[in-house]
Amino acid sequence: MQQVVSIRASFFVLLASLSLCACNSFFYYPDHRVYSTPDRLHIPYQRETIDVNSKIHLQSWVLSPPPSVPVKGTILHFHGNAQNRTAHYLYAAWLVDHGYRVVAFDYRGYGGSSGSPSRAGLVEDAQRMIQHTCATQQAPVFLFAQSLGGAVAVPALATLREKSCIQALIVESTFSSYRKVARSKLQGFFLTWPLQIPLSYLVSDTYSPVDFVRQLTIPLVVIHGTEDPVIPFAMGKELYDAYPNPKKELWVVPGGGHTAAFVAGDSPFGKRLVDYLHRWDFVVKVFPAL
Repeated sequence: MQQVVSIRASFFVLLASLSLCACNSFFYYPDHRVYSTPDRLHIPYQRETIDVNSKIHLQSWVLSPPPSVPVKGTILHFHGNAQNRTAHYLYAAWLVDHGYRVVAFDYRGYGGSSGSPSRAGLVEDAQRMIQHTCATQQAPVFLFAQSLGGAVAVPALATLREKSCIQALIVESTFSSYRKVARSKLQGFFLTWPLQIPLSYLVSDTYSPVDFVRQLTIPLVVIHGTEDPVIPFAMGKELYDAYPNPKKELWVVPGGGHTAAFVAGDSPFGKRLVDYLHRWDFVVKVFPAL
């Protein structure tokens, strides 16, 4: 009996090790299923294809406010690590009723976009989408990134060669470090708990947000639930604390889970976000050079 238990334990440790070594499979869970489309919600939208290079082509939607609602600006939405934009755009689609266009796109390998996901590849996709959105959409432009999306957005903005039009970065349920996320998952399984530290070093920390957030100069909003079972609240707080710029805000979601701030239709965080965006709409109109 002891031998059987030992074999099983060894198997699970080996499986965990292999999973962590294969970083793409650990952090990226894309699929190509169509979960929903904006027309089902009677939201006007256009489809776009954005070329990153000769081999990588990203699929995007541009959701528009109703004809009776004046356009106030644009939200570029970065989704999380699973499924694709058709499952995630609803987190931002409600903003069209408040006068904002919403650009929802898929990273390489997700949905209808070509290629396969990788850490450097997603950062490149993000930079291309920022460039495209700045060139084609109405200002002010905000970047709203959730979970993995925030971990993509921070290094993408920090390493973008030219100055972007992004007025502010809003991240929700985002982690500070790839390695720390891996370690937190290993902590949650009793067979890998004793080896959490050595196994976590099998995961590269390249492009971790905490290493790049200090290079940003735009306002930052960090939103995180205190009971997030996927990305611990402490990681969002670490990202917030690492940003030296005073133009930052931490919105704590008491008892909130993963990306939970805008799930409920009457969420107080919805009004808070709209109020925050409207502040910038005023600034851009009164001081267009900013």
